[in-house]
Formats: sequence, C-alpha cells, structure tokens
Amino acid sequence: MNNQLICNNCQASNPVYSLNCEKCNSFLRARVPNIDLWDTIWNLLISPVETATKLIQAEKKNFIVFLLSVWLIKATINQYILNNYFQQENNSIFGSMFLGGLVSVTLIILSSFFITLIFNAIKIPTRFKDVLAIYTYSLIPIILVFLFLTPFHFALYGFYWFTINPPPLVIKPLVSYVLYGIEGLFYVWVLVLFIATSYAQSGKKTLSIIVGLCLFLLLFGYQLLIA
Repeated sequence: MNNQLICNNCQASNPVYSLNCEKCNSFLRARVPNIDLWDTIWNLLISPVETATKLIQAEKKNFIVFLLSVWLIKATINQYILNNYFQQENNSIFGSMFLGGLVSVTLIILSSFFITLIFNAIKIPTRFKDVLAIYTYSLIPIILVFLFLTPFHFALYGFYWFTINPPPLVIKPLVSYVLYGIEGLFYVWVLVLFIATSYAQSGKKTLSIIVGLCLFLLLFGYQLLIA
C-alpha cells in the first residue's frame, strides 16, 4: 500500500490528500470539510488508519489548537510531578510549563515539520498540516486520561499527587497501581496511533514503526531526561 489514490478514469496515482486527479482532474473522493471530534475519538480506537486518512483529507484541521492546549497542560503537570519525584531543587509550575508543556508542544510541531521533509524527500507526497493533524490527534488518549482521571487523583490524594511526599503508592497502593496501569495502557494506545497514523500517511510498515517509535520516545523520553 502507498499513500495514494488511484484515479478510476485514467489510473493515475495521486497523493492521499488529493480531491481531484492531477492528470485528468476527475474527482477522486468525497469532500471532508471538517473534523468531527467525538466521531474521530471513537474511530481512532476501532479503525485508526482509516480515521487518520480522513484527518489528512479534511479541508479544515479544526480542534488542533484546542488539543495542543490541553496537551500543554497535561505535559506541564507530568513534568512538575516528575521533577518532584526526582527531588529537583527550585521546581516550579512555571518552569515545568516551559520545560514540559511548551517544549513538548514545540517538539510535536518541529517533529511534524521534519517528518514532512523526510517523507517528501523519499517521494512520499506529504503536507505539514496533515502530519501535524494526525500526530496531534494521536495524543487524544493522554488528553482523555487528563480529563477523566485527574478528578480521581485529586479526590484520592489531594495535593500529595503533585508533591510525592508521601507518594500516591504509599497513600493508596492498590488504587494507585490500578490508575497508573490504566494510564499506562493509554500511553501504549498513543504509541499504536503514532505508528498507525504514520502508516496512513506513508503506506510503509517499517518506516511507520520507526517514525512512530522515534516520535514516542522523543516526546516522553525527553520529560524523563530533564526530570
């Protein structure tokens, strides 16, 4: 499979984002004017490659700013907790927002830019806005964790969730293991989405696995390295 659409009229190959055939100008597919957020969230679970293709083909990449904003908050909290866990001096929420939140968002944007350059260099027609869209939407599992599990963390641990003094595993061991296990599964889901959405863009399995793994390790390994 390649990231291409075959024209039924002239059999020419076209990039997956094309609406009209580049050779004969025939229609290749139906228009996808906007992204339906809730429909996309559900379909990322049951058919990630097809959903990523729709994200690529959508004319308006709506909700990107919203999702990146929520990811910034989640990455900031993660960095603050990691810094406290590793007992960094002078740890502050503002420092975590810069090193964890803003840098993580920047990494997503820059990674999308360089992946676009690489794909185009190896003759896989790709647009930056499409790559940014598929990887931003791939973060949805972690965003769901933030939105739905954060209230449980606050209810169970209060501000000890942030301070790690004592850590949650000491306060409520069994519940903590369950919550961390659930969150870990959602991180695995993100890795799967990085690979699946890369495949929707490139149509190459090995390349998609490499790109997905590298992006995952860059985003989440970075926060561990600076903690």
